[in-house]
Amino acid sequence: MAGDKKITVFFYFFIILLFAQFAYGLVVRECYPGFMMPGFSRIDNNGKEYVTYDYILWYETEQAQRDTINLVDFASPLSKIALGRAIDLAFFPTSIQETYNGSQKKYYRIIKALIGEQSYQQNIISVRNPTMSQEQIDEFSTWVKARIAQQQHVDVERVHVEKISITRDFVSGDTLSTTLLNDYDF
Repeated sequence: MAGDKKITVFFYFFIILLFAQFAYGLVVRECYPGFMMPGFSRIDNNGKEYVTYDYILWYETEQAQRDTINLVDFASPLSKIALGRAIDLAFFPTSIQETYNGSQKKYYRIIKALIGEQSYQQNIISVRNPTMSQEQIDEFSTWVKARIAQQQHVDVERVHVEKISITRDFVSGDTLSTTLLNDYDF
């Protein structure tokens, strides 16, 4: 009988653990710990096209040389997604896009109903979209310049970051349009 109670307790504990993992995945928008796979932007669309967001980094040297940087190579060994998130938080905090899909919105409404609007804003929105202090932005900017200088072997005078949206055909993946959303110089 005691063994049956242990199995029952373990079963319920496992279920609670799965719900906690699901909630964590929704709150911090991690692709893999959550069951919703929120990192994929093609979940909700009209079946004809979808929009992705990307960044273009330009650097300028003291000799007025100007060149772009491939973000995948720049981010390595970091993730391009993590670097893009850091760029958004540092340089474009007011234009952070809501990329969660319709199914996730339903779960966010349930969480908001359970914990209340004030707790939702304080514990979920502030975690999902934190603000960076000017000191943190300056430190990140210095890191970006130093990383460019290290990888490109140049003295970086200025860096220009552009946030773009790319509309693609759902079936073929061909680029239909590219739009500049915002830019930032440092």
